[in-house]
Amino acid sequence: MHRSIARIAIFTLLNGFWGNALANVFSPKEQQWIDAHPVVNFSIHEKYAPYLETNEKGEFGIFHPLLRKLGEVTQQEFLPKRRKSDQEGLQQLVNGDVDFIIDPSLLMMSTSNLAPYQRQFFGVMTSF
Repeated sequence: MHRSIARIAIFTLLNGFWGNALANVFSPKEQQWIDAHPVVNFSIHEKYAPYLETNEKGEFGIFHPLLRKLGEVTQQEFLPKRRKSDQEGLQQLVNGDVDFIIDPSLLMMSTSNLAPYQRQFFGVMTSF
């Protein structure tokens, strides 16, 4: 059930490359989970909160376009719950307070032909 978040994230990234070629990627069970969860809460470390926001130049952080696209694809609303530590995030996940954890990867990789928000790898953790 929570695997669908990871699949949605992968689909969204692929969608940026291949357009709507993969329009029906959700299984019936995944679509049922999506339909049952119009609001999805996720955990983000407070030090990464700027990745959700707009900077002084009006540029969006890496997660803003990703979550916006996820919302367009799934018709879900994604709400952040900030945390102070990784342990707190894991506790949020175990308690069911959030559906997934999203943080940038420690290893960021850059490719010149990709948009800035597509150049960086990030991590998504869900409970199974």
